[in-house]
Amino acid sequence: MNAIYRKIVVPMDGSPLAEEILPHLQRMALPAQSEVHLVGVLEAWRYAMGTPDLAMIDLVQYLRDDLQNYLAQQQETLQKQGYRVTIHCRDGDAALTIIDVANAIHADLIAMTTHGRSGVRRWTLGSVAERVLHEAEQPLLIVRHETVSTDTLKYLLVPLDGSAMSEEALAHATNIAQATGATLLLLHVVQTIDPTNQRLLFQSKAEAESTVHQWMDEGQRYLEGVRQRVAKQGIRCETRVRLGDPDRVICATTI
Repeated sequence: MNAIYRKIVVPMDGSPLAEEILPHLQRMALPAQSEVHLVGVLEAWRYAMGTPDLAMIDLVQYLRDDLQNYLAQQQETLQKQGYRVTIHCRDGDAALTIIDVANAIHADLIAMTTHGRSGVRRWTLGSVAERVLHEAEQPLLIVRHETVSTDTLKYLLVPLDGSAMSEEALAHATNIAQATGATLLLLHVVQTIDPTNQRLLFQSKAEAESTVHQWMDEGQRYLEGVRQRVAKQGIRCETRVRLGDPDRVICATTI
């Protein structure tokens, strides 16, 4: 098996929660073929309020050394597993620094946990992850806190709305499926028409319902076309078309 991703950026804020991403790396990377770049960012501005200048300098240096030592420990652990690991200990804005490192090394994946410790010494990884998600050019693997990493990956949910942009995720999903043997579950959600828009757009309730059924049929035909393309690559694939609010349906969809 070849590595799916060869240069992976992993942000670490020093918390056990941030470390929860590490067991998931084995699905995305092979030690002999992949580089892992651990990124730690000290946001010094968090400690400036009400702190005397000299005390501030000492505190920031202590925290910087502490972060450097922490990253070195994580580096050693991953190196024992066979990974090539580089650490990046920086001062600045956490999200921007993560993106800068990813761009500088030409990373093909950023992998991080959604929540780390907040407070004086830690990032709030939820907000950092959200900013990275919106601003980074690279694909982003986000693992929710307490998500269990199992030896086998059975299903990958791929929401598709019919646009070329949504299908950009399909290429990554097929790569992962080929490497892990997982089945792709293609999901298309037809937005429910609320009563106000129903009155504005259609002459009758029956016309609205007929149109929704037509959209669902079109969605099924679209997914079937995608399924056939994916199946040619030897990947198992299932399809579902659902009616409702897309974000809620996606979150509620189970195998």
